[in-house]
Amino acid sequence: MLIVGCGHQTIPKLLKRYDDVFDEPLYGIVGGLHFPVPEGRFKLLGLDVQRRLASGDGLFSPITMDEVEAELALLEARGLGVVGVGGHDSSDEVIAMYEKSFGDRYERVEVGRRIVVAPAE
Repeated sequence: MLIVGCGHQTIPKLLKRYDDVFDEPLYGIVGGLHFPVPEGRFKLLGLDVQRRLASGDGLFSPITMDEVEAELALLEARGLGVVGVGGHDSSDEVIAMYEKSFGDRYERVEVGRRIVVAPAE
């Protein structure tokens, strides 16, 4: 299980690092996966700071919806048991995409909300 604080590293980099370190299959990923598309939540002097400076490849190459969809497909291919995208650094549109794609395997990431990784035995 990966719990991501603020995923500037991108899903492919996070998955590669997981695979390099662990032998067990990845069960799930939750947290700040950083998808401020089409817009981020923080703007400064008219600049979409989250999208332009904290995602993608910098000011002139921000993350795109195509990249978001490709990263979603990577996670879908893993057959994960739990997925959750935090709202601090991801748009409501992307959160809705993930919720729709993962259905009952999707967990809302909110302050104080319990995320059940596996049922108690």
